Amino acid sequence: VLWSCWLCSAVLSLGGLGARFAGTGADLSEGYLGFAHGVAGGDHVVELGGGRGEFLQLLTERGTAASGVERDPRLVAACERQGLDVVEGDAVGWLRAAPDSSLGGVSLIQVIEHLPPQGRIYVVRLAAEKLRPGGKLIIETLNPQSLYIFARALYVDPTHDRPVHPAFLSFLLAEAGFRDVALEWRSPTPEAEHLRPIAGDDDRAELANDNAERVNRVLFAPQ
Repeated sequence: VLWSCWLCSAVLSLGGLGARFAGTGADLSEGYLGFAHGVAGGDHVVELGGGRGEFLQLLTERGTAASGVERDPRLVAACERQGLDVVEGDAVGWLRAAPDSSLGGVSLIQVIEHLPPQGRIYVVRLAAEKLRPGGKLIIETLNPQSLYIFARALYVDPTHDRPVHPAFLSFLLAEAGFRDVALEWRSPTPEAEHLRPIAGDDDRAELANDNAERVNRVLFAPQ
């Protein structure tokens, strides 16, 4: 019983953790504008793991029929206060129960890295089954090709399982039948943290700057 009570408290506190580290609502809304335009006008777009509802709000403002599924009851209540259509529940379970070919779009923003490896394969296949022809799947997740995330975002949230390599994710989407799979690099790392070039036009300066650029591409790729 003590373990169950502690676990319940820990899970409920994660909504506050996300609110603290995810950035302001304005920041997130600006970052998600491109996603919203990509599915604008779609018939029944569902956001799985909608959090505070920033993306759902953008869709609603653009006249897109959209709803969300969120497991944290406090976040669900916050979305409902904004007039958003959000239900409390498990996102993958909700998607499994949805009729095949019934959705115009599915979004998984900062969700797939919380799932175990088999869960990731399963949710991509489910999305392919539940989307109508021409429907779109949006997945945003941490980029393990940027070592910066391992010192920042990845371990801040203890519910992260592990990052998903973009090549593997692209493979999963293609295997599930998605066409026109595209990668978009987002959230650049702060320039102030990059290795800076040195002045000079001799061979040593050129070599040092070339090496610094190589290191920057590994350490500070988009997040």
